[in-house]
Amino acid sequence: MMRKMKGARRVLLGLWIGAALSMSACSGSRSAAGPEPSSADTAAEEIRLSDYEDFDAGAYRDRPPERSVSVEHDVPAQLLGGRVEQGAEQLVQGYRIQIYQSLDKEDAFERENEVLAWWETAPEAERPPGLGPDLPVYVRYHQPYYRVRIGDFTSREAAEEVLALVITRFPGAFIAPDMVRVAR
Repeated sequence: MMRKMKGARRVLLGLWIGAALSMSACSGSRSAAGPEPSSADTAAEEIRLSDYEDFDAGAYRDRPPERSVSVEHDVPAQLLGGRVEQGAEQLVQGYRIQIYQSLDKEDAFERENEVLAWWETAPEAERPPGLGPDLPVYVRYHQPYYRVRIGDFTSREAAEEVLALVITRFPGAFIAPDMVRVAR
């Protein structure tokens, strides 16, 4: 009985393989699309948008409004103009004139007010050129002293010119090297 089943399986397998081979022999290698159209056929079937488009701009009498756009931004005008370095400040090694130094903070600030009052009362003709109407006065603490210094000088020669005037009012004044802010 087992042999009959094995034989039946072989027969079914053979029939199945035969059917698969016969079906594959029926299919060809040609495509089902048919012949390709020639260039003469495609020229005759050219697509025109006017066949599909029905918009007529002439039906509208009014023209669309013209708009002017203005842009406001936070970028400084000097950056927009390409003048980045103009007027920029930087710290450089320079000189200041030291007027006073003290262990007491209050004394230092009193001396600062005295220097400012002196500068405001000094005649314009006696003021050295380059310092302007507002004298830069600094009170800095460098342990253990409070120091009162004036000016932002990039050269020692410029500081010496101002020292000649300052020493008449503040006899102990001298030139001290310091980091100063200058405009480019």
